[in-house]
Amino acid sequence: MRSDPEVHKYLERPLLRKPGEAIEFINRINDGIARGEWYYWVISVITEGSLLGTVCLFNFSADQKVAEVGYELLPQHQGKGYMSEALEAVIDFAFQKLCLKQIDAFSHRENSASLRLLQKKKFKADPANNQYGDPYLRYYLQDTDPWISC
Repeated sequence: MRSDPEVHKYLERPLLRKPGEAIEFINRINDGIARGEWYYWVISVITEGSLLGTVCLFNFSADQKVAEVGYELLPQHQGKGYMSEALEAVIDFAFQKLCLKQIDAFSHRENSASLRLLQKKKFKADPANNQYGDPYLRYYLQDTDPWISC
């Protein structure tokens, strides 16, 4: 997935070109998970077991109340509801288990599918989004559920 140009169309990160680069990435993810720096999930269909995509929580604030969500899905699995279902589970986990107060998301302004997904999940656009002409837009979702006792 990290070597697929279509997955990286709206991302500013280098493609992984060699197996060693993929192993380094996997080790970095595993190390970050072990240190509690992020949560990282694989998206798959249980009956098939193949990788469809990933979703993660990372870039936690110092007080552990805000984190950023990131996600990617292989092109052949886009538009089928997989990411919507996965993101919903991550949102629930973030607010109910981690007791986050806010989730931030950044999406390229031309990535209409990602922007629609964030809006569907009730993320709000940061009013300062167009201030600097940055190609990435910031969206955020705040925990407003009074029934969650963290």
